Amino acid sequence: VADVQANGGTLSERDMAEYKPFVWDGGLEFGYRGHTVRVPPFASAGLTSAMTLKLLNGFDIASMGH
Repeated sequence: VADVQANGGTLSERDMAEYKPFVWDGGLEFGYRGHTVRVPPFASAGLTSAMTLKLLNGFDIASMGH
């Protein structure tokens, strides 16, 4: 907090004390090459990322030098 304030920020001890993290338990989950991938739902790039990985799963990426 002191560092933020020293650099012009307005963060306070109270801000930190009152902070409540958002715990999200939704979204899309799928397997990709032996791993579980979790991405956020709806208005995010999660669905696009999932679709891209599913497409890439059909290619031998390692043989391409990547």
